[in-house]
Amino acid sequence: MTGTPVRIPVYQKRLSIFNCLDYLICLHIHNSGYPYQYTFSGNWGFYYYSPHEFLHHRKEAAKPPFYTSLCEIYHMENTQADYTNLIDYMDEGGQLFTHSDGWYLPWTINYHRAHDGHYFYIQQYNQERTHALVIDWIPEIMEWVPIEAVNDGYIAGGAQAFRLTAPKLNMDMQNVLNLLTACQTHIAGWTDRSVATGIAGLQAFRKDMLALREEGVSYVEQWWDLLKIQTDVRDRFLEFIYFLDCSEQSPLYHTANNALIEVFEECFNKWLAFRNGLMKTVITGTYDWKRAIERLDKIILYEERCEVALRLYIEGMLAKLEHKFLSHGQS
Repeated sequence: MTGTPVRIPVYQKRLSIFNCLDYLICLHIHNSGYPYQYTFSGNWGFYYYSPHEFLHHRKEAAKPPFYTSLCEIYHMENTQADYTNLIDYMDEGGQLFTHSDGWYLPWTINYHRAHDGHYFYIQQYNQERTHALVIDWIPEIMEWVPIEAVNDGYIAGGAQAFRLTAPKLNMDMQNVLNLLTACQTHIAGWTDRSVATGIAGLQAFRKDMLALREEGVSYVEQWWDLLKIQTDVRDRFLEFIYFLDCSEQSPLYHTANNALIEVFEECFNKWLAFRNGLMKTVITGTYDWKRAIERLDKIILYEERCEVALRLYIEGMLAKLEHKFLSHGQS
């Protein structure tokens, strides 16, 4: 069995929303018969600590939202063992998420060229225990690989591997609306002693940018990296929104109006424009702090529009639920 693994459905127009490990985990969920998009439901967050540090989740959190969702939404457990050799896993079967050094993996671009951390998935072993059926996302392959090559990469990569139990998903309309309500709360944001979040966090960021003025140029490269995370997680959240409206597996199938999706898309584009504008600063060697704040203001404006659109959508769906409940009670 060699070729391309089963592709998971992507409902939005940008297909490259995954990294290797996230894709393999989503594939595991998909192959178990469940939609994977709920893993992205907690992604639209902004936690601002200082000009040096802003994240899409609280930094004290043990895990980012994607991994929290595996436990809280899909009821999956992570089982990990510290085997020195990958071969020792064989008696426990396949379905193993494996960290490796790409230098040793013959199917990757870095084979005997560069050392880099890389995740792939072992689905099973052959009967003779000489080869492993490997699934990977970059590059997208499914092929039998000699176990010695896989094991060498596993050892060089730090001897890290884990399994996930089968997912169990129970998602009705009320549960989905609860997820969306949590998202709406994150967009609006709040402020405490150590952090400002959501729109409140963006306003705190704006205040610091205004105070820094020309000195903000010293932060630009750091902001560029931090904003990459912000745009990546929002792109994945958009997949969750598209899934809710476009998939027959969604309890909210065909209930979102185009305006709801469009305002989140446009907000995402404003984040991209802000980040790309900073990159132009790096390329040209000029920093226009006023122009940067103008781009940030557009993000704040569209985050506010997202919050309103989402709140109105939730209120409308809750009214429909209540009407359905009352109608059922009277029948």
